[in-house]
Amino acid sequence: VSYGPPNFTLDAAIVNIQRPSPLIAYGRINPACDQPLVMIRNNGSQTLTSLRFEYYVDNGPHVIYNWTGNLPYLDTATIALPVDSLSFWTSVDSGGFHVDISKPNGGEDQYDPNNHYSSAYRQPPGYNGIVVVNLLTNKNPQDNYYEVLNEYGDTVFHNGNFDATTSYYDSLILPVGCYTLVFHDDGEDGLSYWANPDQGNGSLRLRQTAKNGKILTTFNPDFGKGIQYDFSILSSPLAVGATQPQFRHVGLYPN
Repeated sequence: VSYGPPNFTLDAAIVNIQRPSPLIAYGRINPACDQPLVMIRNNGSQTLTSLRFEYYVDNGPHVIYNWTGNLPYLDTATIALPVDSLSFWTSVDSGGFHVDISKPNGGEDQYDPNNHYSSAYRQPPGYNGIVVVNLLTNKNPQDNYYEVLNEYGDTVFHNGNFDATTSYYDSLILPVGCYTLVFHDDGEDGLSYWANPDQGNGSLRLRQTAKNGKILTTFNPDFGKGIQYDFSILSSPLAVGATQPQFRHVGLYPN
C-alpha cells in the first residue's frame, strides 16, 4: 500500500447515516423520531472546526444546523441533528431522509460527491393518551432500571430499585412529542435467557391507558444489555405547550 499527501485542504465527507436507517447494524436505534445521527469524516488536511448541515425528508421542511467542533484529518465524528417537533417527519409513515453538508471552516468544499447522503426512514409507533409501562421483574431485579427520554435527550421519567418477581405499572402522561424508552440490564442477560435459567423469566410491555389496558407492544425478554424503543405521543391529556409534569413515586404497604 502506498499513498501520497492529502488531495484537499478542505473536504468534509458524510460517511453514513445511523438514524434513521434501515441497516441491521443500527437496528437497535431504529425506527426513530428523535434526532438524526450522521457520521462525518474530515478528508482535508486542515482541521475541521465548523460545518453547515441542511437536512429534510421528502416533501418536508428544510432545517439548517451549523456545527462547530475540532476534527483532525481522517478522524470521524457522529453528529446529532436537532429536530424541533414531530412535524419535521411530516405525516407520511415512510420515505427518504436527506443530508447535505457545505462550508467547511466557512470556506468552499473542494470535493462535492461526498457532500450528500440519503437514507430511508420509517416512523415508529404513535400512541394516544396515557401509555403504561408494564414490567414483570425476574429474580435479579438489581440489574434493571429504565428511563424515558424526550426528543432532546432529557430524562422525563425513570424507575429502578425493583423487587424480585414483581409486577410494576408506570403511567406516563406525556405532552405530544417523540420519546425513547431505554431499558437497562447490567447483567447483560435480559429478563429471560436460556443460558441463565436461575434468574427466572420477566417481561416488559407497553399498555394503553391502564394496567389492564390493551397491550401496545411486547418486547422480546432475551435482549441482552438493553432495549431502546422510540414512540410518539400523538394526542395527550396535557394542554398544548404544557411542560412535563414532575413524577412522584408513592408506595403503599403492606398490600
